[in-house]
Amino acid sequence: MRRALVLIAVTALAACHKPASAPAPAPVSDQAAPLAAPASSAPAASSAPPAHNWATVSDRQYLYYPRAHLGGTPDETQPTTIRYMGQQSDGAYVVAEVEGGAIVLASCKLPCTEVQLRGQGLDQTVALGGDSLVKAALDDAIHGQLELYPLPQKAK
Repeated sequence: MRRALVLIAVTALAACHKPASAPAPAPVSDQAAPLAAPASSAPAASSAPPAHNWATVSDRQYLYYPRAHLGGTPDETQPTTIRYMGQQSDGAYVVAEVEGGAIVLASCKLPCTEVQLRGQGLDQTVALGGDSLVKAALDDAIHGQLELYPLPQKAK
């Protein structure tokens, strides 16, 4: 305790003799102390990919490109529109894949190794593939990257 007080006093005195623009050096101690990251008001520059998998969003409809084509230009492939329909009371996450006039609902419960697909003439459960658009959309839903698509209001 006494050593720590001496180090604080020495650091304070040393800071008094430094120009105002130079930061005071950290005291050297033989005791291990946790290091805290400096606080910064500016966001850190990062080359990390975005936290989401979708390419663009408009009116809560998310466009996804097949991962096999991510290296190419968007003109090389058609995007798939995905709507986040929410989380059901049983914990299942639901997204709707919209292509033309057809809608396929895809749902899964954590850990989402299988997905239930439902649509016109379709009701099956399949393994959830690592590079599929549905997996990318469900991952976004699970991680809070999608906003709920509004259901149409019923006329009274």
